[in-house]
Amino acid sequence: MSAGASYAQFSLEGQLRPRTELRNGFKKPITPSQEPAVFTEQRTRLIAGYKTEKYGFKLSLQDVRIWGETGQINKSDQLLSAHEAYGEYYASAKSTFRIGRQEVIYDGHRLFGSLDWAAQARSLDALRYLR
Repeated sequence: MSAGASYAQFSLEGQLRPRTELRNGFKKPITPSQEPAVFTEQRTRLIAGYKTEKYGFKLSLQDVRIWGETGQINKSDQLLSAHEAYGEYYASAKSTFRIGRQEVIYDGHRLFGSLDWAAQARSLDALRYLR
Protein backbone atom coordinates (compact mmCIF):
# COMPACT_ATOMS: atom_id res chain seq x y z
CA MET A 1 0.00 0.00 0.00
CA SER A 2 1.16 3.51 -0.68
CA ALA A 3 -0.26 6.83 0.31
CA GLY A 4 -0.05 9.96 -1.81
CA ALA A 5 0.86 13.31 -0.36
CA SER A 6 -2.03 15.69 0.18
CA TYR A 7 -2.35 19.11 1.73
CA ALA A 8 -4.96 21.43 3.19
CA GLN A 9 -4.61 25.12 3.90
CA PHE A 10 -6.80 27.33 6.10
CA SER A 11 -6.51 31.13 6.00
CA LEU A 12 -8.13 33.85 8.07
CA GLU A 13 -7.91 37.56 7.23
CA GLY A 14 -9.45 40.75 8.51
CA GLN A 15 -10.05 44.14 6.92
CA LEU A 16 -10.91 47.48 8.52
CA ARG A 17 -11.46 50.46 6.19
CA PRO A 18 -12.72 53.71 7.69
CA ARG A 19 -13.22 56.63 5.28
CA THR A 20 -14.11 60.17 6.33
CA GLU A 21 -15.79 62.49 3.82
CA LEU A 22 -16.61 66.18 3.74
CA ARG A 23 -19.53 66.81 1.41
CA ASN A 24 -19.90 70.42 0.42
CA GLY A 25 -22.40 69.66 -2.30
CA PHE A 26 -23.01 66.19 -3.74
CA LYS A 27 -23.41 65.80 -7.53
CA LYS A 28 -24.34 69.47 -7.70
CA PRO A 29 -23.23 72.68 -5.96
CA ILE A 30 -24.45 73.21 -2.40
CA THR A 31 -27.32 75.68 -1.99
CA PRO A 32 -27.04 78.60 0.45
CA SER A 33 -29.62 76.97 2.78
CA GLN A 34 -27.65 73.70 3.10
CA GLU A 35 -24.85 72.89 5.52
CA PRO A 36 -21.75 70.86 4.59
CA ALA A 37 -21.79 67.27 5.90
CA VAL A 38 -18.93 65.36 7.54
CA PHE A 39 -19.24 61.63 8.21
CA THR A 40 -17.10 58.51 8.57
CA GLU A 41 -18.11 55.31 6.83
CA GLN A 42 -16.47 52.02 7.84
CA ARG A 43 -16.22 48.62 6.20
CA THR A 44 -15.16 45.65 8.33
CA ARG A 45 -14.56 42.22 6.80
CA LEU A 46 -13.71 38.79 8.14
CA ILE A 47 -12.44 36.46 5.40
CA ALA A 48 -11.93 32.71 5.83
CA GLY A 49 -10.57 30.33 3.22
CA TYR A 50 -9.93 26.60 3.01
CA LYS A 51 -8.11 24.76 0.19
CA THR A 52 -7.23 21.18 -0.54
CA GLU A 53 -5.85 19.53 -3.66
CA LYS A 54 -9.24 19.21 -5.38
CA TYR A 55 -11.52 21.83 -3.83
CA GLY A 56 -11.60 25.12 -1.94
CA PHE A 57 -14.04 27.37 -0.11
CA LYS A 58 -14.13 31.07 0.73
CA LEU A 59 -16.42 33.03 3.06
CA SER A 60 -16.16 36.81 3.38
CA LEU A 61 -18.54 38.51 5.84
CA GLN A 62 -18.76 42.30 5.83
CA ASP A 63 -20.33 45.01 7.94
CA VAL A 64 -20.75 48.48 6.41
CA ARG A 65 -22.01 51.37 8.50
CA ILE A 66 -21.71 55.10 9.12
CA TRP A 67 -20.33 56.02 12.53
CA GLY A 68 -23.03 57.25 14.92
CA GLU A 69 -25.94 56.27 12.68
CA THR A 70 -26.90 53.01 14.46
CA GLY A 71 -28.35 53.06 17.96
CA GLN A 72 -26.45 51.31 20.76
CA ILE A 73 -29.36 49.04 21.70
CA ASN A 74 -30.17 47.82 18.21
CA LYS A 75 -31.09 44.11 18.04
CA SER A 76 -30.85 43.75 14.25
CA ASP A 77 -29.44 46.44 12.01
CA GLN A 78 -29.18 44.20 8.90
CA LEU A 79 -25.81 45.70 7.97
CA LEU A 80 -23.94 42.37 8.15
CA SER A 81 -23.82 40.56 4.81
CA ALA A 82 -21.94 37.87 2.91
CA HIS A 83 -19.69 39.61 0.39
CA GLU A 84 -18.30 36.33 -0.94
CA ALA A 85 -19.31 32.73 -0.24
CA TYR A 86 -18.24 30.21 -2.86
CA GLY A 87 -16.84 26.77 -3.49
CA GLU A 88 -14.25 25.78 -6.06
CA TYR A 89 -13.45 22.51 -7.77
CA TYR A 90 -9.97 22.15 -9.29
CA ALA A 91 -10.57 19.82 -12.26
CA SER A 92 -6.93 20.11 -13.38
CA ALA A 93 -3.92 22.38 -12.94
CA LYS A 94 -5.46 24.80 -15.48
CA SER A 95 -9.22 24.33 -14.96
CA THR A 96 -11.29 25.52 -12.00
CA PHE A 97 -15.05 25.68 -11.54
CA ARG A 98 -16.39 28.21 -9.01
CA ILE A 99 -20.00 28.47 -7.81
CA GLY A 100 -21.54 30.91 -5.34
CA ARG A 101 -21.35 34.60 -4.46
CA GLN A 102 -18.11 36.04 -5.82
CA GLU A 103 -16.39 39.10 -7.21
CA VAL A 104 -16.40 39.12 -11.02
CA ILE A 105 -13.57 41.11 -12.60
CA TYR A 106 -12.89 41.51 -16.33
CA ASP A 107 -10.01 43.36 -18.00
CA GLY A 108 -8.47 44.65 -14.76
CA HIS A 109 -11.78 46.20 -13.57
CA ARG A 110 -12.14 48.24 -16.79
CA LEU A 111 -15.06 46.30 -18.34
CA PHE A 112 -16.55 44.98 -15.10
CA GLY A 113 -15.17 45.07 -11.59
CA SER A 114 -15.73 44.53 -7.89
CA LEU A 115 -15.99 48.26 -7.01
CA ASP A 116 -13.69 47.61 -4.06
CA TRP A 117 -13.20 51.38 -3.65
CA ALA A 118 -16.87 51.61 -2.60
CA ALA A 119 -17.58 50.62 0.99
CA GLN A 120 -20.02 47.83 0.14
CA ALA A 121 -18.19 46.68 -3.05
CA ARG A 122 -19.90 44.41 -5.62
CA SER A 123 -20.29 40.64 -5.81
CA LEU A 124 -22.57 38.40 -7.87
CA ASP A 125 -24.07 34.92 -7.60
CA ALA A 126 -22.52 32.96 -10.46
CA LEU A 127 -21.12 29.72 -11.83
CA ARG A 128 -17.76 30.37 -13.50
CA TYR A 129 -15.08 28.43 -15.31
CA LEU A 130 -11.64 29.83 -14.53
CA ARG A 131 -8.40 29.07 -16.30
